[in-house]
Amino acid sequence: MKKIAWFGFVLLLLLASVSCTKKPAVTPPADLIGEDTIVQMVAEQLILESTVFNAPPIYDKDGLTRALYSQLFEKYNVSVPRYRSSLSYYLSDKERMNDILTQAKVLIDKKKDSLPIQ
Repeated sequence: MKKIAWFGFVLLLLLASVSCTKKPAVTPPADLIGEDTIVQMVAEQLILESTVFNAPPIYDKDGLTRALYSQLFEKYNVSVPRYRSSLSYYLSDKERMNDILTQAKVLIDKKKDSLPIQ
């Protein structure tokens, strides 16, 4: 579990650093994913990436990644292009993206705290 938390923290830092670059104002896409949903999707994406990263070497990590992302997009009924355009829009606003990442971290921490202690 510590690996998941550590990996999530590192990924959050990377996403935050990417969002720190100065970018021109971006027009929101017509099919923008709402902020509450994007927070949930980012949190689940971080968990997904941690799962793939920590999977034993015997697993087909590419196949696992495709399957998990497919489940994520199906769960939220969102296409890959829609997710990418929405995420690009949110990444264009440093403060807003930092808020989204903070909220995603809170969701991950809540999920982690609800797991049985092993």
